[in-house]
Amino acid sequence: MCTRVECCEEERLSDLLYNWFQLESLGINDSLSGRNETDEKIIQKCEENLRFENGRYVTGLLWKREPVDLRDNFHLAKRQFDRFRGELKTNSFVRNQCEEIIKFQKANNIVEECNEGETGYFMPYRSVARKDKNTTQARLVFNCSSSKRGDLSLNDYLEQGPNLNPSLLDVLLKFRIFKVVFCGDIETAFLMIGIAEDDRRYLRFLWNTNDKGKEYVVLQMNRVLFGSRCSPFLLRATIRYHVRKYLERYPLCVDMLENALYADDLCYGAETVQEALSLSAGAVSILENAGFHLRKLCTNSRELQALWIQNGLSNEVGFEQDCKLKVLGLVWNLDEVCVGVDVAPLLNSLESMGNTKRSVLSTVARVFDPLESLVRLLCALKKLCMKFGKEGSIGTPNCQMI
Repeated sequence: MCTRVECCEEERLSDLLYNWFQLESLGINDSLSGRNETDEKIIQKCEENLRFENGRYVTGLLWKREPVDLRDNFHLAKRQFDRFRGELKTNSFVRNQCEEIIKFQKANNIVEECNEGETGYFMPYRSVARKDKNTTQARLVFNCSSSKRGDLSLNDYLEQGPNLNPSLLDVLLKFRIFKVVFCGDIETAFLMIGIAEDDRRYLRFLWNTNDKGKEYVVLQMNRVLFGSRCSPFLLRATIRYHVRKYLERYPLCVDMLENALYADDLCYGAETVQEALSLSAGAVSILENAGFHLRKLCTNSRELQALWIQNGLSNEVGFEQDCKLKVLGLVWNLDEVCVGVDVAPLLNSLESMGNTKRSVLSTVARVFDPLESLVRLLCALKKLCMKFGKEGSIGTPNCQMI
C-alpha cells in the first residue's frame, strides 16, 4: 500500500502570503544590522581562495559543510533532461539557441565533457526565453536546489555569503542627480570567474549527443553559474577584491564601482562630459584587467557617446529620440534622467487574468518598484491581500477588483 502526502494548496498559498508580508515589514519589525563576525570570516575565506590564472579569477564553491554525503541527484536530473529534450523537439527556435549556447561554451572552455562514473552532483535545468532582450533571448537556468525528498541539495551545502551589493535605492537616486549619466553591464559576469577544478564535479548536467550509441553526454561547468546559492556573493566578492587594488591610482573609479555597480549593472554619472568619460573609461579598464567586459554603454549625452566611439569604448552609432532602455529593471528615457516602472506588462496582466484573489496576488507579486512610484496602487492592492489572509479562500473567484 502506497500513501502519498501532499501539502494542501490552500495552506501553501497562505504560507507564501504570510512570508511575503514578513519580508514587506523588514525594517519595521526586524532590526537589520551590518555584517557580523561570521560574514567577515566568509569574506576573508573567499579572498584567500581567489587566484588569478590565464586572465581571469578562479575560486572554489563556498562550502558550508564538506560534501561527503551529498547525493548525486542523477535520477531527478535525468527525468528533467528527458522532459527538456521533449520540449525542444517542438520548439526549433529555443533548441537552436540552446545548442548554440553549449557549442560556444564548449569552445571557450566554460563547460567540458567529464567522466560520469566520478562522484558529484547533477543539476536539472530548463530554458527561459525573454522576448524583450536585445541579446540572447533564450538561456539555460540551472537548479542547484534540486534533491530527492529527504536528501539535501547542493545549495544546502553552500553558504550564501553576505550581501555585498550597494542599496538599490541609493544607486537609483544617485543616478538621477547627475547631469550626464551613463550605464552598462558586465557581459556574462558569472561565467567570467573560474571554478576550482576540485569543485567542478558538483556542477554537472546532461546534454544531447550526436553519438547514436549514447543517450546523453555528461558536461560540467568550469565557471561560476547563475543558480548556485553562493554565486551572487562570489561575483561581488571577486569584483570587490579586484577593484580595491586600484584604490590609490583611481580612487573615484573604485568608489563608483563599489557604490554604483549593482550585481553586473553599472549606473552612474558626472556633472561634465569629461568627468563621465574618465569614470566610464576607468571602469572599463579596471574590469577588463580582471577578465570582465563592460558592454552596452548608454548615456543621455550625444557628446559622450561620440567620445566613447572615438576611444573604442562603444560601437553604437547613435541613439534614437525618445529611446527607452532598461536600467536595473526600470525604464530609462535617454532624453532625460528619468526612470520609472513599465506599466504595460502590469496592465496586460490585469486584463488577461481572471477576477480572482489569486490573480490579484500574482499581479502584486510581479511588480518591481524600488522607487515606489506606484505606491498608492500597491498599497490598495496589498490591503486587499491582507484581507485575503483573514477571510475566504485565496483561490475564491469573483473578487471585487479595485
